[in-house]
Amino acid sequence: MKIKDIFSKDNFERLGDVFIDTWKRYPLTLAMSYLAVILVIYRIASNIGYDHIAYEVITKLLLTLFLGMTISIAAQAILERLDVSFFKRLISYGLQIGILVLYYIFVMVHYETDAVMIRHFMLMGALLFAFTTIPYIVKRKGYEFYVIRLMARFFETLAYTIVLGLGITAILFAIENLLYEKMSGDFYTYTWVLVFGVFAATFLLAGIPKLTEDMGRSELGKVLQTIFTHIVLPLLSVYSLVLYLYFFKIIITRNWPSGMVSYLVIFSSAIGALAIFVLSPIQEEKSWIKNFNTWYPRLVLPLLAMMFVAIFMRIGQYGFSENRYFILLAGLWVTFSYLYFNLRKIKWNITLIMALAVMMLVSVLGPVSAFAVSIRSQNNRFNEILTRNNMLGSDGSIQVSDRISDEDLNQLYEIVYYFRQNHELTDLKRLPDTISMGKDSDLEALFGAPRPDSTSDFQGKYYNFRLAEDRVSLDISDYDAYFSVHYYDGSDKPYEQEMMTNQGLLTLTIEDSKWVVISLDGTERYRFDIGSYGEVLYHLEQEEGYQSLQEALVHREENDDVRILLYLNYIRTDLLSDGVESMDIDCYIGIR
Repeated sequence: MKIKDIFSKDNFERLGDVFIDTWKRYPLTLAMSYLAVILVIYRIASNIGYDHIAYEVITKLLLTLFLGMTISIAAQAILERLDVSFFKRLISYGLQIGILVLYYIFVMVHYETDAVMIRHFMLMGALLFAFTTIPYIVKRKGYEFYVIRLMARFFETLAYTIVLGLGITAILFAIENLLYEKMSGDFYTYTWVLVFGVFAATFLLAGIPKLTEDMGRSELGKVLQTIFTHIVLPLLSVYSLVLYLYFFKIIITRNWPSGMVSYLVIFSSAIGALAIFVLSPIQEEKSWIKNFNTWYPRLVLPLLAMMFVAIFMRIGQYGFSENRYFILLAGLWVTFSYLYFNLRKIKWNITLIMALAVMMLVSVLGPVSAFAVSIRSQNNRFNEILTRNNMLGSDGSIQVSDRISDEDLNQLYEIVYYFRQNHELTDLKRLPDTISMGKDSDLEALFGAPRPDSTSDFQGKYYNFRLAEDRVSLDISDYDAYFSVHYYDGSDKPYEQEMMTNQGLLTLTIEDSKWVVISLDGTERYRFDIGSYGEVLYHLEQEEGYQSLQEALVHREENDDVRILLYLNYIRTDLLSDGVESMDIDCYIGIR
């Protein structure tokens, strides 16, 4: 195509027609995507951080909009499949908006909890998988080609988006350095938000095949299949060989597999299932692809058996947790997939995707969800340990036992910590109401002894501390200046901010990923070890509870030169037995 053709009237008219058709087909999806772009840009432009009253509202709106996009895509597939009237489409749009409003009001109120976020993204995933099956749900042929077209369009969109974003970024860089040095750095962020939220969303949706389109092999689909044929399959074969060598090592040494092997087997098995799915339409064209599709599902079964041994060993030792539940669920799905490949002569691969969507829904909703199963499992473990050590009184209360082993005592502590970090302590039924905060001192009184390995209870773990919403009200009226600090460990550049005040040039730096240093005209006036303060917060929560932690997140200090207000919205610390290894912080520092 010549350059003059690119800027021709006909070309612009064609692009305009595609844009209008896409809006007609996916009005809600694009409207929500564009609204999300506006919200993100507004949050950046208004410098809305954790402390701002609008932060929570915007975050919940964005999460609701992301879910709404997946709902609207799936709903549009149903509407096209049923070929409904315009009036019924309007009713559908109203229902979708109503569902999102209810979701925002009743579900997003707890958006910061792990359970809500896991459920949120699993619902999005299930809806996307369901969306791919709707046009082919009654044994229509060509489902594999349809999915390949979608995958190819996704990677095509990603490539165009990155190129467009880099191009605009280069233009902005030239403007900033050659024409306007005071240009805000936020324009770079705006560029990528607009490119992904407007261009990528529109371009991706415009390429979703319609129900009436022929699902033959596209050129990009051929490229994708070539990548799987010449790159993915050889790598997967070598990867599986390594796993088989490990399998034989286990048989010889009789050293049972560790938990890590579950992740490795599931990863390779999922990639293998995807490869078979993508290559199944062309397996008759190349004999070695057909041989792979025939033999790999059989050869992978011993590896899956090894994986289940590792999973059930961990569950037998420590019970279910959300992580083990999802690993087991993924293992069941890949095993079902390979058994289906082995036993089904006429393969409707859509069955596998439908099963995956249903399993994702079941895993986060209802009585057999990951959360319900994990809570029941850990309650049963807790009761079992108490019963085994004669620690249950006639009224069901917990009694102190001097015969409990260190291992069992440690497990009791671990279960309480699990509920404190992942659920509510009230979900642990045997725990008395007096243990409302799960403080270590209260647990020592309850169990009659401190945790045996308390010196290493935080070794190698990440802890996050966040200021409660009812305490997010920043008052700096008594301070002459303040810094908004957003520090993320791992940056190659030293962290530094400067501010000109009536007294002179005020400088804030973070040294060695831990020291906050305040200087005036180059002279140090204040130094605070914020890295070690993360460890102080950890032990404070353990010993005195949640309320004391919240009070400590607002820290005041003064010396002969300055008075400091440290307002910690968020701090993440990597605590080791010998101190803090790394940290991320989001805070305000007032200075007088």
